[in-house]
This record gives sequence, structure tokens and C-alpha cells, in this order.
Amino acid sequence: MIREKRSYLRLPTGVRVTYRRLDDVRMESSVTKDISGGGIRIPVVDDLEVGCPLEVQLELPQEPAPTYALGKVVWVRQAENSARESAELEAGIALNAFDRGVVDRFTARWVEARD
Repeated sequence: MIREKRSYLRLPTGVRVTYRRLDDVRMESSVTKDISGGGIRIPVVDDLEVGCPLEVQLELPQEPAPTYALGKVVWVRQAENSARESAELEAGIALNAFDRGVVDRFTARWVEARD
């Protein structure tokens, strides 16, 4: 049995995300495939490089304002359940410099709604 070394509960839920590379003004939009207190997994339209720094905006349900974070791309791969011909990519983004309490509240509400 493989054991994951995660510090945070990973939630398989869609949250609207806007992101941009710190060296670019173009904003891209996506929806998370999962989210945790440490990062997000999102489909991406362009091939982000591992290590690329990002500015990220999360639109968490029941929060009055977006949550802003700095992030870093930690991996990029072909999306799960994606045909090789479509070449849909997804990226794992580690988040830092953000209000983790907002994500913790979202996580608590998500878990409570499923109990």
C-alpha cells in the first residue's frame, strides 16, 4: 500500500481559479480538480514550467472576497482520463503567502456537508 505524505486533506472539488505567471500580465482561468491547504490541481491551457512562480486568485464558496496567494508549479502532466490526442494538461501548484484560515474554513464546511 502506497502512503501519501500530505500535510492537508485534499478535497476533490471544483473552485474557480484565476492565475498568471509573475512575468506575464495575461490572466488564465480554470477550475480546480482538487484543493488542499497546501495547494491545488488545475487543468491548464498552456505548458507551465515546473518552478514557475504564479499569482493565484481562488473564489471559494461562501467567502465574501477572493483569496489571493502566491504559488509555484510543482508538476505538470497529462490530465487523468484525458485521451493522448487531446493533450489536456494539469498542474500541481503549491500555495504560499495566503490566508490559510480561509481554506481551512472552506475545508471544514465541505467535510461537514458530507457527514
